[in-house]
Amino acid sequence: MQITELQASRVINALKIGVSPKKDLDILCVGRDLEIEEFDRCLNYVKESNGMIKFITGEYGTGKSFLLQVIGEMAKEKGFVVSKIQVDQGMKFNKLDDIYYAIMHNLSAKGIFNSESSFEDLFRRWIEKLKDDDAKAEKIKTVIEEIVQYNSAFAIAFTSYIRARINNDLELASISSAWIKGEKSLAAAAKARFNVKSAVDRTNALDFLRTFIKLLTLIGYSGLLVLVDEMELVVEERRDIRNSAYEILRTLIDLCASGELSNCMFVFAGTNQLFEDEERGIRTYSALQKRIVSDFDRRDSSLRDLRRPVVKIKGLGTEELFRLTKNIIFIHKQLYKWTPFLRDETIKEYVELTYRRFGNKLSGVNIREYLKKLVDILDLMEQNPGNNLLEKEVELLRMHNREVKPYVNKNLHDSYIENDSKDITLA
Repeated sequence: MQITELQASRVINALKIGVSPKKDLDILCVGRDLEIEEFDRCLNYVKESNGMIKFITGEYGTGKSFLLQVIGEMAKEKGFVVSKIQVDQGMKFNKLDDIYYAIMHNLSAKGIFNSESSFEDLFRRWIEKLKDDDAKAEKIKTVIEEIVQYNSAFAIAFTSYIRARINNDLELASISSAWIKGEKSLAAAAKARFNVKSAVDRTNALDFLRTFIKLLTLIGYSGLLVLVDEMELVVEERRDIRNSAYEILRTLIDLCASGELSNCMFVFAGTNQLFEDEERGIRTYSALQKRIVSDFDRRDSSLRDLRRPVVKIKGLGTEELFRLTKNIIFIHKQLYKWTPFLRDETIKEYVELTYRRFGNKLSGVNIREYLKKLVDILDLMEQNPGNNLLEKEVELLRMHNREVKPYVNKNLHDSYIENDSKDITLA
């Protein structure tokens, strides 16, 4: 795998401050090849005017949120608009209008990173592309005629928004876009400027979402991907709120499967509690359980069917952490054009001892801390030649783990061919 200096710089600079880079996440995504392949298949399927829903589940710290980020970046590269939302006290996933509002206020696309203005950016780009097109007026008219068939009020507001942008009427553009995005506090006088009286509510939110997705495809996007994190928090809500959320999930599954919500994909991430809690989880809502839980779920946990709605993942093992460590060393080497004299044996032991320090269970937080420290070590080694700080860290870890004899995991040791530092390659 080739990596540019810009890519290397993004990754190393982000890890240096303990965060995940916004781009090039696939470089850090180890041990997820099969999952990435499956979601790539799903996105290609959705792109062809289909709908789909998938769930990612696993224990805390297994990397569900990171995998969501990776899927989001994959989707942007395929021309999708992405909305990443999170279940919390303000958004309990039990009201369709609240869900629509959250989706519309967290949009992003390739080249667009400011979610606060991303809705406007999507259409600003479209208008700019049409600026020198002799058929501009006709193309805008065609788009509006198409979306009128889905929701006439949405079409009226969108027409007002486009005219306001073309005429540089920023106030009207702001009012009409706010209404489209689900704002309910707009004054009647403001809405009267573009001849609408209603607002987005639970009875029409799905129609608005369907219309918005259609609009995205008409202006050149592949569709909409909605990423929903921490879905397990629904389990802790009151029964009525919980059941409303489960019913919405069932509705979305049916709409996507039937094609009524085409060019749209939802990916939900939640801990195992969401699926396994017998008293409050999805199993308590029969109509939903039948759609996403397989009869084979409990028969043989060693068998994986990634094409099912629910994809179960595990945290990084020592082999994956070793590959990730080698990747970072490679990237650092490429960025600063130096040769880190590190034996694979030293790297393996560093990984093993770090793994034991966290009780053989690395969380996502610990992984970020681990990578931040690794970059710090490499920076010091590169700027202070002759000082092999990683070997010194191995000695310190041995002291911290004195009660357990240092060892090299045979499976890990046998899985990789010993290389000289000059042969470090990206896994």
